[in-house]
Amino acid sequence: MMKLFKIVYNSFIWAMTIAILCFKSEWLQMRVNTGYIFGGLLILSTVVIWFVFRKRENVFNSLFTAGNLIVCSLIGFIMYGAERMKVVPAALIREGIHQTRIPFSKINLVLCIITVAGILMIGLSDIFKIRQAGK
Repeated sequence: MMKLFKIVYNSFIWAMTIAILCFKSEWLQMRVNTGYIFGGLLILSTVVIWFVFRKRENVFNSLFTAGNLIVCSLIGFIMYGAERMKVVPAALIREGIHQTRIPFSKINLVLCIITVAGILMIGLSDIFKIRQAGK
């Protein structure tokens, strides 16, 4: 079960990064709901990674996931800057679920909770796995 969680979490990070890059394209944004790009990539990358690594026990460890989160966050900050990164991920989600009445602050809070809780769960899982292997 933790293997699937790690795959979904890393797919979430990659899908958000790619959708944020697509959000920068005015041409694409006028023709496609970029929130759908996030959802589609999340599902597609989860399924592809699951099938590619279905026989491997340890898919993504906490070090890889933390590095992944840092690199993808840096890409967003380089592309948009700190001020716009407070709005763009929330705008993507809000656009994708067609709920324009939800404030950006609430969506950002949920995204922050998902991001922090996910990395903590993966880190704790790896710590427990190391402790069990040592016994």
